[in-house]
Amino acid sequence: MSRLTPSLALAVGAVATVFVVVGVAVAWTGAVPASEGGRTVATLEVAFAVVPTALGTLLAYRRPANGVGWLVLAFGAVGAVVQACRIIAWQPIAAGDPLTGGPLLAAMVSQLLWPLSVGLLPLVLLLFPDGRLPSQRWRPFAIALAALPFATMPFLLLAPGEMGVATGADNPYGLAGTAGTVATVVGITLVIGILAGFIPAGISLFLRRRRADTMLRLQLRWFAWAVGINIAVLVLTGSGALIDDPLLNAEINGVTLSLLWVAIAIAVLRYRLYDIDRIISRTVSYAAVTVVVVAVYLGGVTMITALTSPVTGESPVAVAAATLAAAAVFGPARRRIQSAVDHRFNRARYDAEQIAAAYRARLRDELDLASLRSELLRTVEATMQPSTSALWLPPTVGAQR
Repeated sequence: MSRLTPSLALAVGAVATVFVVVGVAVAWTGAVPASEGGRTVATLEVAFAVVPTALGTLLAYRRPANGVGWLVLAFGAVGAVVQACRIIAWQPIAAGDPLTGGPLLAAMVSQLLWPLSVGLLPLVLLLFPDGRLPSQRWRPFAIALAALPFATMPFLLLAPGEMGVATGADNPYGLAGTAGTVATVVGITLVIGILAGFIPAGISLFLRRRRADTMLRLQLRWFAWAVGINIAVLVLTGSGALIDDPLLNAEINGVTLSLLWVAIAIAVLRYRLYDIDRIISRTVSYAAVTVVVVAVYLGGVTMITALTSPVTGESPVAVAAATLAAAAVFGPARRRIQSAVDHRFNRARYDAEQIAAAYRARLRDELDLASLRSELLRTVEATMQPSTSALWLPPTVGAQR
């Protein structure tokens, strides 16, 4: 990397920001098809590119030798371009006019670039967290992952039928007959290949963990926490268990995906890595408390309604009583669940107390100053986990020894 590398990161981030601003401006001043959820949804979709763009710019600027930051920045920049071009292409579609000129060019850019945004994700998995491959044996796979999105683009350009911009926008360059069918089949196959790349890329993280030191394990734990939240939310939104609205569920997935970029930035910059145990324990405990409170509320409403409906009919007594029961359960449930989860996921606090108690017991019987010094430093590193530690003794203490 040269001196221009940080400047390049700032330049790419600035260009991506311009596309975000253009997309938001067009969404609020132009027209958005009803099938796309309206202006608010369109604005959120393009605004989601701000998080990976900003964090990717920061990582590429602060850690230019680490390829993960550049991949995150590329994901944000490509996402900003794709979403802004989609919104521009919506303008004639919403008015019922054919795609021509600038909107047609924007539609084709969006159509061609979206496989690249998807294909960058398995590369992030493969290079996380130090920007290097797990071993040289992964090089052919990495090259294939990088090449697949670009190999997909010509077939998306020639595939007939609707483009991925909006319903009703047909590809004007789509081939007819057998050639069009071949282009569609090959394009779909290549897209499936891009998605299949997530499996070996995820396996590479497990292989890294097998021979990881403490620092790398903490970095992987941050990443695993964010991935776990994304998977849980994806399952809930996909099944409609949270909200039965596909567009709103897509926005929720966009918010949780932002947590992934935040976790990657923390892991790469090694900022407050040791807080992950506390964050995991709080995430698990509040999720469990939410399940308990919701179960008490729904169960209370069902039970009280069944008991009182013959007398009170459609009275709101059941809802009020269930709400009071859920509020009464919240405090005790949170304390009990938090204590149980801390013992499992936040052991650092309890282990630190035990280590400190053992050091105090050894201190009573130890007279050698060198042994006390090494024991003190070892205890501080085990309990406080500082990046560096040192012990200074006055010269008189050294002379007495």
